[in-house]
Amino acid sequence: MKRVYENIKTIPKNSIQFIAKEIHAIGNDICVLLKLSDSVSGHVPALTLKSSTKEQIGEVLGTENYLAWVRRAKKLELSGYAVEILPRLGFHEENVMERLV
Repeated sequence: MKRVYENIKTIPKNSIQFIAKEIHAIGNDICVLLKLSDSVSGHVPALTLKSSTKEQIGEVLGTENYLAWVRRAKKLELSGYAVEILPRLGFHEENVMERLV
């Protein structure tokens, strides 16, 4: 798993275009969020982030920009240290959250 994480770190930020109904990122997988571009779908309806250590979210916390593609998420689940990512999530001003856990 460490090798996969090291490979993800080499991918440029905002370089992965995606369309997804749900994203579940756990542990070191959270760092892939910085690699996702908001140019395709503009939002993901359901996002689940779980982190048991602060190191797993360190790269996200160290960025100055927010994750714009989260804009209109309807369901958001944060657990553990992932709660600290909340200020980095860029919500649209008219977004109506159905579920926040």
